[in-house]
Amino acid sequence: MFENPYPWNLEANVMYLESPAGVGFSRNDHMNDKGSTDIIFTDELQSEDAFAAVKNFYTLFPEYVANEIYISGESYGGIYVPYLAWQIYEHNNF
Repeated sequence: MFENPYPWNLEANVMYLESPAGVGFSRNDHMNDKGSTDIIFTDELQSEDAFAAVKNFYTLFPEYVANEIYISGESYGGIYVPYLAWQIYEHNNF
């Protein structure tokens, strides 16, 4: 076994977001006003959550702010990706 002198992560980084909150491996421990953990989602609310996650990432890891950002997704990501791009554009943070 030897160390690869040309690892891809010297040139690129990947951040995965699971959306909306509470699906897949993500958790939702917050109760709504009816005492349930069921949450009502809209595409716009999801994009606000995703944008908050991206902002928090850059707050925690400011060394990545200068890197280019590419957003991609699959399946319903065809809705989520444009909404997240719109949030970034509207807030002009990157």
